[in-house]
Amino acid sequence: TTNTTATNTNLTIPVEANTAYRIMISGTASKATSSTGMKISIGAPTGTTIKALAALGSNAISTIVNSYITAINTLGSTFAIGVGVEVPFRVEGILVTGSTSGNITLQGATVTSNTATIYANTLMTLTKAYAQ
Repeated sequence: TTNTTATNTNLTIPVEANTAYRIMISGTASKATSSTGMKISIGAPTGTTIKALAALGSNAISTIVNSYITAINTLGSTFAIGVGVEVPFRVEGILVTGSTSGNITLQGATVTSNTATIYANTLMTLTKAYAQ
């Protein structure tokens, strides 16, 4: 993407209303020509809540920024600030849908307009939680 607003990726999974899920996303990303970085968010149906930890590669694999995701459809912390450096990222947590079903989608954006890439083989899984 070259957008500075959240843009949907192809990582999308349908979800049921009023259901709890464990979410895990793991992959790599980079920002092409600027050190301003990129951001990700989790798109979800209205009424969905989320509590997740994001471990985001900064400018090298040894530099990880931790971020707490507490809102859906909201861009998180800046990462991938190296110029053309592919860095890892991982998101893990719990989300609970409200009364609306729909899709959970990984979203990405650039901090300033130029190319940000989330690479192929990035993986998103949802595991439905059952009450005991």
